[in-house]
Amino acid sequence: MSPDVVTVELANGPARFHALWLRDNASGHESRHTGSGQRLFDVTELPDRV
Repeated sequence: MSPDVVTVELANGPARFHALWLRDNASGHESRHTGSGQRLFDVTELPDRV
């Protein structure tokens, strides 16, 4: 198993998500502008290990 992949057990089986995808799609107030939904960080500036 890759350390860059998060596995979540769902009712219909496991789902795997890459850590960078999860970070890029985060919807919390620290990641997205509340009014516009615009991302508040540049994904290209994230560290190699998220």
